[in-house]
Amino acid sequence: MKRLLITLTFPPDVGGMQSFAYQRCLRAGDEPVVLAPWHPGSDEFDAIQPFPVLRWRPFLGSVPGLKRLGQLLQPLPLAVQLLRQGGFDAIECWQPLPLGLTAWLLKCIYHLPVIIWSHGSDLLRVQRLPGGRAVLRWTLSQADWLIANSKATQVQMERLGQDPARIRVIHPPVEYERFHPEVDPTPIRVRHAVGDAPIILTVARLVEKKGIDSVLRALPSVLHAVPEVRYLIIGDGPLRLQLQALAKELGVAKHVLFVGAVEHNDPDLPRYYSACDVYVMPSRPLPSHGEVESFGMVYLEAGACGKPVVAGRGGGVEEAVEDGVTGLLVDPLDVNEIANAIVRVLEDEELARRLGENGRKRAMRQPDWALLGAPIRGRECVKSNG
Repeated sequence: MKRLLITLTFPPDVGGMQSFAYQRCLRAGDEPVVLAPWHPGSDEFDAIQPFPVLRWRPFLGSVPGLKRLGQLLQPLPLAVQLLRQGGFDAIECWQPLPLGLTAWLLKCIYHLPVIIWSHGSDLLRVQRLPGGRAVLRWTLSQADWLIANSKATQVQMERLGQDPARIRVIHPPVEYERFHPEVDPTPIRVRHAVGDAPIILTVARLVEKKGIDSVLRALPSVLHAVPEVRYLIIGDGPLRLQLQALAKELGVAKHVLFVGAVEHNDPDLPRYYSACDVYVMPSRPLPSHGEVESFGMVYLEAGACGKPVVAGRGGGVEEAVEDGVTGLLVDPLDVNEIANAIVRVLEDEELARRLGENGRKRAMRQPDWALLGAPIRGRECVKSNG
């Protein structure tokens, strides 16, 4: 089946949604044709892909109030150019708004089934806008099929009046062939001169939702129990200077290393996971900001490398991390609980080993990509019965 996949998030841009979209294209067993915005490095990246990627250059993103309009309209000329050629079975859009409206316009013209994906926060953010909930609800209702990245996201869709029978859950897959326990961590430990010190790792954008500030606040208690521990933070974002200042204020700066961004396809990323003793990201929901951790691929990547994780309860995290099986779930606002969980994993080697082994098994479960064929099969049944 040949699919037109329209997305605002695609590599070489970095992030969980970007990686998910890319893995969907590689693993689903169909013929995707991707439309995405241009990003630095796109030309080189696109040239080596086993599927076509076409890009539009955003030109309204810097104009106040016009960014969404640009995202809605700019994919249309390329999409029309492709769909006129025929041979497509469906249109997939990776964000409900504004791309859901783009897909609806194309559906009206070309009469193809539409699949809308959602990743949780994209539903919450829109509802904060005037009239956003009504537009979102209508847009979702026009799709033939809805795909949620977690059961938590499915619940959000149902609260927007969507029929559960039209919703399917596809969890993000993990590149378990690339993220695995045999990756050599030596280059990372040598580069950062940490020796054999226990390493706490976070891989995340430096924003409030990820709870990195809570890990820093927990660090004094962790250091009291495990004095030689080091905390490596992979990622960048608007809170970097604030978090660095907090580390100094707490007196833990010499134990914390802000590594900066590491691209998802960088060979060093699996090495960082392999070098750590525990992966920690106590994400917290921020409903007032339209932010929630709707799943958390990083937990599975750490698990794929055989590492235990400490994660915050809330959103779809409990679908990515099985409490007491692949990791420990904590109250993301309780610094003491976070500290105790980290210390427990660092001091109990048997617990850490068991959580890591189970995490690897969990990461190797693959989504049921056959769910993506349901809208087409449904239409074919209607035609054959007609």
